[in-house]
This record gives sequence, C-alpha cells and structure tokens, in this order.
Amino acid sequence: MPNENPNNISIHSFQHSKKILGSSRVCIYLNDYLLKIKAKTVITEHEYIDKDFIIDYAKFYSRTFKKIKKTTTRYHFFNENITREEFVNGLARSENNDLQEKLQRSYLGFVVKKPIESPNPLRQKLIGRTLLKTYDRFVGRDERQYIKNLYSASLCGINLDVNSLHISNMIMVLEPAQQQHAGSHYSRSQNYSDHKRSLRAR
Repeated sequence: MPNENPNNISIHSFQHSKKILGSSRVCIYLNDYLLKIKAKTVITEHEYIDKDFIIDYAKFYSRTFKKIKKTTTRYHFFNENITREEFVNGLARSENNDLQEKLQRSYLGFVVKKPIESPNPLRQKLIGRTLLKTYDRFVGRDERQYIKNLYSASLCGINLDVNSLHISNMIMVLEPAQQQHAGSHYSRSQNYSDHKRSLRAR
C-alpha cells in the first residue's frame, strides 16, 4: 500500500545510496547496478506496507516474541534530478502532469527493505521485493534477451510503470556451509540476462 502523504517521503541524491541501502553484498550489487543504469535520485517511502512482507509477517513474524514492525521502506530510483520542492509543489497542483511525466520518463524501479536483520554479523536489514529497469538490450555487438513484464507502482498517488524482471531475495538462517553455497549461488545469479535465475539467496 503506497504512502499518499508527502510527509512520509524523503528525497536524496543517488550519491547517498550506499548509506541508504546498506553495505551487505546484495546492497553493494544493487548500488553498482543502479550506477550502470544511471540513477540520479532516490525517493524514499517510509512506513510502506508491502504486500509480500505482510504475507510473511502474518505467517511467521507475527508469531515470534520479538517485536517486529509491519511496515517496510521502499526506495524509488530515477535517472533525472528531482528536488523535494519540485516534488511537493507538483503534488499540490490540481493537475500535476509535468511532475508525473518527469517521474515516469525517468523511473528506474524500486527496492523494498524489510525491517528484518540478517543473521550475519553486519546485522543489515534484508532486501525484499525489487523491480528495476533492465540493462540496455544492445551493447556493442552483444544482444541481451530478457523475459520481463510491465509492473506498476504508486508514489503519492502517481502511477509509475517499469519493464522489469521480478527479483526476490529470500534469506534464511542456515548452517555455515549452506550460507557459503548461498553466496556463490547469488554471485552466479548476478547476470540479469539469464531469465531463468531469480536472484534468490537461500
């Protein structure tokens, strides 16, 4: 469920993304990927209700003794510079076509961060549902093939579309040998052009 209140929104230059996303291997990979698709602005939705996490919460986390938030944080990425003043003023207009057009043409997708810490010593928040624009189809003589769908997201009532692969990162508490295998599996899955892989680290 998207935030309709701009007070729950923060806007930053992408140069701060490492502090925003975190320093786990998944976050480092996502940061590098976003650099390659020329991200410039991050718009953060605080207290975002993510449908995938709500299902996990109802089935598992609601039964634990540890107090865990039901809401997540969602980060939207854009390849143009967007200021908070521009964003808020655009929302205040009865017709915000200019803002909507700019957001749509520059939209690169989003990343959800769960309120769950990883079991490793870094104690980083886990990355959840992720939808990002794919790399360009043609790079020199090389051609990449993707199987992707058109996904929609709502940001303060503005609908945004992105052609993407659906990426899900599921982290479980594993034995050390299994964790090592999970890391190698994730590393091998970093090529978005292989449509059979889902970047699931188990």
